[in-house]
Amino acid sequence: MYHKECEDFKTPPKCDKAKDMSLEVGEENIVTNKSSMMENSIRSHLTVIAKMLNTNFWDPSKASDLWNDYYYIIIGFIAILVIMTLVFFAYSYKDPNTEVGPVLKFILSAINFVLNTLFTAYYAQAVESVYIPSCVILIASSVLKEAFGLYLIRKERNNNSYFFNWWRKHITIGRIFTLLSFVDIYSLEILSSKIGDRESLSAPYSKSIKTWIYWIGFAALIKKDISQFVIQVIYYNSVLHYDLIPLLSLISATAVVLFNGIWRIYLIIRYCFSKLYRRNSDKADDEPIVIFNSENDS
Repeated sequence: MYHKECEDFKTPPKCDKAKDMSLEVGEENIVTNKSSMMENSIRSHLTVIAKMLNTNFWDPSKASDLWNDYYYIIIGFIAILVIMTLVFFAYSYKDPNTEVGPVLKFILSAINFVLNTLFTAYYAQAVESVYIPSCVILIASSVLKEAFGLYLIRKERNNNSYFFNWWRKHITIGRIFTLLSFVDIYSLEILSSKIGDRESLSAPYSKSIKTWIYWIGFAALIKKDISQFVIQVIYYNSVLHYDLIPLLSLISATAVVLFNGIWRIYLIIRYCFSKLYRRNSDKADDEPIVIFNSENDS
């Protein structure tokens, strides 16, 4: 039986088959065109995304096994931190009159400062939520610590005649470590660390400046060091490709936080034992001891 269209145009009885083939070809064209449109749309979107800064970390060609590429650097960096810590504590045990804690704290903070500056300048922009906080913490903490360092040294020169005389003899090294307080406020403690029994590192600080340094350092631990550690963790969880500098920055931030915590616990324990010793000793000094006085008790 013929369709009406076949009768009108006198087409052969295979009209149904021809019509079906035409429909199939039409469907194939629609699918092909639709696929082509989707492909073009995806390419156009990828072109826009490719221009974004974040794709620096999304590019599959840049994906690599960080450990396989840099394992010797990572192990070496951690080994240096561990060996440096052990050497300083061994030196402290050998010569109890020296104060190696502030020196080691400053060195760790200096390493972390350099790595964190590189991280903020070249990597933090990839994650918008950490870039601005990282910049603010880095700049604000440096400015505040430098301001406090200059203020404390000036105050000590005006109120402590012993320190004023020492400053006049060692003004160059005094200025160097005062300027370095933007890295860490404990750079000022190096001037009174007595390392090597050098007079230039035996500044006669008063208890007042030691108290200030202790609490400023404690505030920096809460506001800066722990905050930077949190930023590093957020960054680690936000990118697909993790590079060497962010990893070293995370390791150094962890080392600074851990050392700060352990060192302050040590100061508290030393204070408690020292106070107990003075209470039970016949030669006890009636003057109270402050836990943040970095001078050893005798």
